[in-house]
Amino acid sequence: MYKYKLINEHASSDKYGKCEICNKYVDNIYYQIEYKKYKLGYFINNELWGHKDCLIKLRKKVNHVKEFSLSL
Repeated sequence: MYKYKLINEHASSDKYGKCEICNKYVDNIYYQIEYKKYKLGYFINNELWGHKDCLIKLRKKVNHVKEFSLSL
């Protein structure tokens, strides 16, 4: 079972680099954290930066998703 947190960084590839999935420039980059369930709870399994659509396409079976937007 997996959980995901998706954070809108309100920045572009100029600050965080290209999308880690498609390797293209990103105008509005997202940071996704994947949590995997183990016997003692959920722990970080993977972290990626990229286009929102690219990150969502990589997800496994989803149990819960939280989306955050950082205000600067």
